[in-house]
Amino acid sequence: MLPPSYFAVIKLYSRLSDLKLGAVITTGFKSLPSVLLPMLYISTASLRCIASIASPDIKIDNLGFVQSCRNPSQPTFMVSAFLFTSWALTYVVEPLLPGERTLTWSNVMKLEMKRAEALIFSLLSTLSVGTLVIYALTNEEGEEISESLAQLCGIMTANSICLAFVVAYQYIISPFIYKAFNRSQTSSEEEAATSPNPDAVSFANTSTTINAL
Repeated sequence: MLPPSYFAVIKLYSRLSDLKLGAVITTGFKSLPSVLLPMLYISTASLRCIASIASPDIKIDNLGFVQSCRNPSQPTFMVSAFLFTSWALTYVVEPLLPGERTLTWSNVMKLEMKRAEALIFSLLSTLSVGTLVIYALTNEEGEEISESLAQLCGIMTANSICLAFVVAYQYIISPFIYKAFNRSQTSSEEEAATSPNPDAVSFANTSTTINAL
């Protein structure tokens, strides 16, 4: 999914004016420390656990995690993914939204949202609560992950995939399909307007035939 999404985002950014594009890119780079520093701090928990038990016979499971450090490795990975998702939804998707439609807190409190916006808000809220629970259950000393925590991580992964799909469809795929449909409809209307109608009466040919008679 990453290559098509990458090219779709580039195409959307190419439609912005030079002034707005410069402001969006500058804001995105300035906001990177706000997400990279917490991600670096959180990920050091798993690094400390792996460094403390580093040995030649270290066991790795089928997911690539060190078994004795799967907690905190997998929970910190989920928390870092949530921080990156929040940054992307704020500084990548938000600048591409149309100016006439901006979701505000008053709309949220009054539940004045479209179905897609309500679904995105619900998925993001569920993802936020689940991330807090996962972070609270993180054991920095290191242990094998419990079944309940593994199930919670699986639910959060499925939630993240659904959120990514809904956001991509709402702001990338759907506008592309809509514009392509309008373009084809406009071209067909123009072709119908310029092409001759075989059922139309030609007065010039009729007058020529009458004069010949």
